[in-house]
Amino acid sequence: MKLKFLLIQSNNLSGEIPLELLELKSLGNLFIQNNNLSGVVPFENCDQFTVMEADCDVPIKISCECCTKCHGFYTAFPCTSNEIRLTFYNTTGGNPLTYKISNMEGDVIYDYEKHNIWDEGLLENKFCISPTDCLVLNLSNDTYVPFHMAISFDSKQIFNEIIYNVDTELNFGYSSTNHTVRMNLCDTFQLCNYSIEVNTS
Repeated sequence: MKLKFLLIQSNNLSGEIPLELLELKSLGNLFIQNNNLSGVVPFENCDQFTVMEADCDVPIKISCECCTKCHGFYTAFPCTSNEIRLTFYNTTGGNPLTYKISNMEGDVIYDYEKHNIWDEGLLENKFCISPTDCLVLNLSNDTYVPFHMAISFDSKQIFNEIIYNVDTELNFGYSSTNHTVRMNLCDTFQLCNYSIEVNTS
């Protein structure tokens, strides 16, 4: 089949993504976001696509190796503040990049997995956080190093270095000094003369 465009976004579709999509060898633009689909988008030849969009952002419904844009709660309702931006510079096509960001309880709040980055140059990921939380970023063992990355909170850069080791752990959290997020901090939050420790109720 010579189908080049498949636009089925926002159609209240549900169920597993069919493997039969692999038969669409000429498909170059795929839009399946804003549905209730689940499973894996089966394509492995990412060079085949100009655009691919799916519900692969938080809460993750779909695993999508070749997606150029992931949709989720925060793309439908973007945060007006308390946004973390991760910027990866000079990415090289074909190299894996996988990381997770967790809170101090071990709950994963953001998960990024690309075994073959096919966008070269600048790569950015954005997500919303609680400004009083404390977080840790861990890389997977198959992530290609070295690479250059920066972390910003509400457009203010808090980290900018080259990562040489996949065992690198980046910690960032609430700073009581200026009520923002900073690297290697996890301060107690003061509310109405009460001290609230991170990850307590």
